[in-house]
Amino acid sequence: MKRTVSIIMAISLFAAMIFSFAGCADQDLVKKDAINSLSIITATGHVENVNYASIKNDWGRTQNPKFDYTRFKGETAMKLVDEIMSLPDVFGDANDPDAYMIRLDYFDETGYEKAVMKYGYGSFPDNWSKIISYTNDIANGGTALTDSTEIETLNADMLRSECGMTDEMLPEDVTVERFLEDTGLRYFEVFGFGKFNSDYAVRNYTYDYYDLTSRRITEDSTPSASDKDSLKAYAEENLDSIDSEDEICITGSYNGVVYEIVRFDSFETWKKDTNVDGTEVNFNDDTIDIVYMRDAGCEGMTYGETHYVYVDPSNRFLVITECMDYDVINAFFNR
Repeated sequence: MKRTVSIIMAISLFAAMIFSFAGCADQDLVKKDAINSLSIITATGHVENVNYASIKNDWGRTQNPKFDYTRFKGETAMKLVDEIMSLPDVFGDANDPDAYMIRLDYFDETGYEKAVMKYGYGSFPDNWSKIISYTNDIANGGTALTDSTEIETLNADMLRSECGMTDEMLPEDVTVERFLEDTGLRYFEVFGFGKFNSDYAVRNYTYDYYDLTSRRITEDSTPSASDKDSLKAYAEENLDSIDSEDEICITGSYNGVVYEIVRFDSFETWKKDTNVDGTEVNFNDDTIDIVYMRDAGCEGMTYGETHYVYVDPSNRFLVITECMDYDVINAFFNR
């Protein structure tokens, strides 16, 4: 009798497990023939027209009807997937103005997840109105796209009004118009899926404008010979004040910024003496900086403090500073 009860209990437990797994399987079934996420952005009026939509399936985890997962799995959703997938990966000529970008993540009929990106240039495909209509249906009252096909190209006024860029942020005599011409910046680099950082873009432009790469060293750079007297002479000529000095390094200030002037032929010795923790190689031009690991104030936590390494034209002396203002750095070398 005890054996029979044990068998019955075991069968009941197994059945409960089966039902439990079936319930999980039912939840997984919603991830077939369904959109997981969709983002569409068009270059059809960043101010006057709404040109961006981003929707994400939450698979029923909230009660917000805007995110009702059934809309991501219905007939309209699958029509939208078909229309998007019918597009070539690149529509038009990439040299033409940006038209649209689509980022789609969906599950096919087998439950296999697929992620695709579609790009359009110069014009829109014939099925564009269907894509917009289906997207707006699924968004269900959320931010909707217009079906405008009048492409706007990036201009200086947009950078000023939408991104806060001004002529004063740029090197002397450089306007926002020239910045745009020099960089060849495109619409979706500014109004794309990621947030455009004007300060970062201007800083990179300024670095290139002053050709500061020519003032940097790489791991293959070769120093020229120097000595204590030539170091002293260079420091006195280029610094407003001197705070400390020894045979291979002089620390002082110019225009309110602290610099360390280091003999290039003694760089390795200086790094050991000052406990430099490592070097950073900049991926865009292979130039190097030095890094100190500092205490972050929490137990066991540290952060990297970067000091930027420049070199004088004679390759005798390194000019090392934490300053990231390239106008200031350029002024140091061009008094």
